[in-house]
Amino acid sequence: MLLLFGGAGFAQPAAEPQPNAQAAVSPLAGMIRPLVDDQTILIAHFDLEKFDFDRMLQSILFFVEESIKGNQWDAAVLTQLRGRLQQNFNYTFRDFRKMRERLIRDAGVKDLFVVYYKETAPSSTFVIASPSREKTPEQREAFSRIMRTVFPIVFEDRGMMICTRSNSLSQQEKTEQKIRAKTKDLVPREAPFLDTAFGEHGGAAATFFGFPNEGKSDYLNAIPPGFQLPPLMRTLFEKSATLGQCVSLGVSFQDPGIDVVIQTASAQDASTVLAEIRKAFEQVLNNIVNNPSLSAVASQQASETVRNLSKQFFPTLRGSELFLRLDSSKVSAMEEIVNPFIVVLPNAMQPGWGHQCSNNLKTLAEAVLKYRDAKGAYPPAWTADASGTPLQSWRVLILPYLDEEELYSQIRLQEPWNSEHNRQFHSRMPMVFRCPASIAATDSTTTYAMIVGPGAFPEGPTALKPEEITDSLSSSILLAERRLPVGWMKPEELTLDNVLKGINTNRGIGSNHPTRGANVVFFDGSVRFINETITENVLKAAATSHGGELFELPPLDERAEEPSE
Repeated sequence: MLLLFGGAGFAQPAAEPQPNAQAAVSPLAGMIRPLVDDQTILIAHFDLEKFDFDRMLQSILFFVEESIKGNQWDAAVLTQLRGRLQQNFNYTFRDFRKMRERLIRDAGVKDLFVVYYKETAPSSTFVIASPSREKTPEQREAFSRIMRTVFPIVFEDRGMMICTRSNSLSQQEKTEQKIRAKTKDLVPREAPFLDTAFGEHGGAAATFFGFPNEGKSDYLNAIPPGFQLPPLMRTLFEKSATLGQCVSLGVSFQDPGIDVVIQTASAQDASTVLAEIRKAFEQVLNNIVNNPSLSAVASQQASETVRNLSKQFFPTLRGSELFLRLDSSKVSAMEEIVNPFIVVLPNAMQPGWGHQCSNNLKTLAEAVLKYRDAKGAYPPAWTADASGTPLQSWRVLILPYLDEEELYSQIRLQEPWNSEHNRQFHSRMPMVFRCPASIAATDSTTTYAMIVGPGAFPEGPTALKPEEITDSLSSSILLAERRLPVGWMKPEELTLDNVLKGINTNRGIGSNHPTRGANVVFFDGSVRFINETITENVLKAAATSHGGELFELPPLDERAEEPSE
């Protein structure tokens, strides 16, 4: 939707015949309608069979490249920016690409919806749903199993399989109660605009909808904390949201492009939205002309840029609707719109990275505990051959318990992790082994490790048995973040000596989270955040599972960068 609000100008729009007043009933609208009420402000629909994550990634990176051309930033800054964006988009899309394949194959899911309610803004709590009717018990169970890797709250209601999560680990139970009560008591909204919008975007791989409420711009509440809209974009956002009754955007890969539609109550309202967009850009032009710090040449160039935008992005008026088509031919003209977003994107994504990191550790802990239940002992830090040469990390051993049986079966466990055959799997690391906030990690290096040493995990192929743990499970660290990543298959863990030097120092526990600390998961499966201020004695008590400490670990900090509900 942000693309639309940057697209405006001064040219007079060509009016087209008004669309049919009575839109045909859309099957997709019928699927999601039971979860749409007067508090619904954002909806997204994904056709999993059409949605192409690889092409989406390519499009985003191309869009970024085109948008920063001609920018006067330092070359090193641009190189770092491109690398960081590509790294994090790769992280995100790889995870969801795999989830998409499993949802289609195992759960029979074709349509996936995301619903965002006014009551939850700006906590970023949203609902993901898919129709459960005509699904077998096995398919429903598969949906639950697949989605729980990212969204721990999964249940069924109103003919839909529903999942969500809280931004704070301590709020999961409260969030589940809140969402269950929401779906139970929800009074469905008529929302005829859904039928019209799905009709306008027929065949789209992804469709996004926004619904202003009572003439107020609730979209602004949905913007993640830290994502600061430039003044011009905020003005366009507010005006379009205030007068529009439904703003929708459809993304197509077959005929690459984005269609944007603003539905209003009347042709007069649509004209008013257009007039407000024109006024906003006229103000930008006036500011340029009257800016004394700009030379005549610079002022002329900036003014020409604004005029070019008006030619490229002015919507078409169609009765009570405004329509805009964006395709690759228009990307290069969007530099002035996109640049303000590029620099704030990494910071805006940080809260989500923190939660994903916590969820990664919880998923890894669950896999380790499943391995323990199956084998009678925890996985060793690494395996070794008869001569004592290290072979494979514990991360390889738990692959079957992460639904990675296929990858596990291809790795030669009796060969070293970096043998000629096994090197081909370095780049196939499951992304659950990497924290997205890490600056140094790649698609083949991990940021999670065991702690090895006296009182902790044995260093080498010896497995720790459950009966050997004498300290409290809720205060003994099972796995921890490491600031310096290593190859995910490499037999290299955190040593107790390095860990006791402190958080974010040397080669011990650490991260790139902005709150100066790191996530750890305990033997009982709970995940908490350890601040840099933790004392050595307390850290040693936490880092050892049979060190003989005679006290409980005091409460540790929750994730400070994650907003509470």
